[in-house]
Amino acid sequence: MTAAGFKTTDDLVDATIHLLDENDYHFLAIALAQELVYHRSDQDKVTLIKEYVQLV
Repeated sequence: MTAAGFKTTDDLVDATIHLLDENDYHFLAIALAQELVYHRSDQDKVTLIKEYVQLV
């Protein structure tokens, strides 16, 4: 199990994008979704999420 009880990294990605969008960080949600296209491994995805969350 990954951080905060998410079963997969993709669940964490979906939740992060949703929360960014819901909290009026639409531009970050879009940028994160676009950048994740180039990151395949779970570790890369988690690292990228951490970078975006630090911006908020």
